Amino acid sequence: MKNLVFLIFISCSFLENISGSKTPKIITLEKKDRIKSHHRLIFNDFVKDSKVQEVSSSLSRYLRSLSNEITLSYPKFFKKKQREFLSFYLIDTKKPIYLSSPDGKVFFSKGLLRKYIENESQLKSFLTYELIRIEKSIYSLNTLNPKGSYSLNEVVSFSRLPVEEKIKLHQWAYHISEKLNKDGDNYLIWLKIHNRNFIDFEFFVGDKYTLFMEEQGLREFIVKNYNKRDTIIESRDSSKDFYKLKDRLL
Repeated sequence: MKNLVFLIFISCSFLENISGSKTPKIITLEKKDRIKSHHRLIFNDFVKDSKVQEVSSSLSRYLRSLSNEITLSYPKFFKKKQREFLSFYLIDTKKPIYLSSPDGKVFFSKGLLRKYIENESQLKSFLTYELIRIEKSIYSLNTLNPKGSYSLNEVVSFSRLPVEEKIKLHQWAYHISEKLNKDGDNYLIWLKIHNRNFIDFEFFVGDKYTLFMEEQGLREFIVKNYNKRDTIIESRDSSKDFYKLKDRLL
């Protein structure tokens, strides 16, 4: 049986114009709540794993400030007060991974931070993606038997979305990044990094063909809606707090 996802998007004509797809079916509130509760249960157990540590309060303030910057760039989309309930966790693994739960837990791995997050724009890219998921409760109908502890493979597989829904998420993330300091090009670069390093990211996404389809879907969206092709302007500017984050967590 194919995995299903529920998408609760705001009514926005821009989305209908840019996605070129039909409005997703909205699951009943009762079923949506069951899905969110199941994800919360799994991730509440996951944070107890010895390989998962909560980011310190000082570094969390920095990550919340970045998240707040992202959400304030598009208040018509981000209606929740995200800054107040977000919490951040570091996973001790060399594999590049980032995840979230519906109640505002955001996870990223040492492997991602060490090897692939080289500047603040890349940090904002994965935060934007996960903030959209949290805001609109975009989570799969995958299930895990509650057992108190789970392998990393189980949690990553549990969190995966179908590629069609990931492409929609990338489109939204690009659009929001454009609103935030015209940073859309850096979001595309972020996705290209996944594709160029598919051997590392294959564990996270499931297979390399998914990565190709995600990047291709975003490129077609950019050409159609922004009339941009291969001219990419990359920003590498980062704050002192960014380097402090890397220094303290690695």
